[in-house]
Amino acid sequence: MQVTAIVSALVLVMSGAHAYGQDSRQGGGKDDVITDSDDRTPPAISAPAASSEYFTLEVCNRDRRKAFVSLSSRENPQSKEWYAAGWWSIAPGDCRTLGRYPKPTIYLHGEDVRGGQWRGRDIRLCVEKQRFKRVTYAGYKCSADLLRGYFLKRVTAERFVWNLNP
Repeated sequence: MQVTAIVSALVLVMSGAHAYGQDSRQGGGKDDVITDSDDRTPPAISAPAASSEYFTLEVCNRDRRKAFVSLSSRENPQSKEWYAAGWWSIAPGDCRTLGRYPKPTIYLHGEDVRGGQWRGRDIRLCVEKQRFKRVTYAGYKCSADLLRGYFLKRVTAERFVWNLNP
């Protein structure tokens, strides 16, 4: 079955922003559901280092299991296009800087190796369980098992640390 992920700069479904630290978490699944055979970082949706219109995103895995994260952001503050990128691997106890992203809006999703998730209901996007970066648009299709919920985070500081708590 194909599911349509409806995402565009003008049509973002907001069902209530999640406050920092209020990640929705569900467990289940097998240990080998997510693989990490290639640890190269996907291309960041990056920005000029000196601009105050951008923030640095760091993810810290406070869980005892390996985690994987993806995000959705604009490439620059003036862009009308949104990108989805991800499947960064974060080892237990490690922190990883993913890049610089335009303020203030970013959408985040994470999963551990057993299928537990840090997710939201603000938007739903297709997640590939390998390195990816693509433009998201209304009508993009993927199988239902790849569709994931993301939560909205508004960032006004120069740096945001997302803690993946168990």
